[in-house]
Amino acid sequence: MTNINIVVSGGHIDHREIEAYIQRAKENYPEKHLTGIEIAVDGAFVDLTYHWTSVPFERIRRIKP
Repeated sequence: MTNINIVVSGGHIDHREIEAYIQRAKENYPEKHLTGIEIAVDGAFVDLTYHWTSVPFERIRRIKP
């Protein structure tokens, strides 16, 4: 879990579960770079908020003939 900010609120979860959430994000969004996850524990449920690095925007112009 290098360079990924993990914030867990509302309870405690196992380290292996956190690693599974990181792996899920990397598999579902391979083109993005994960920088952090906020995990809100609510009993048997969790809410995940992923944070990604912003991709530099390059403007493409169309020139009409």
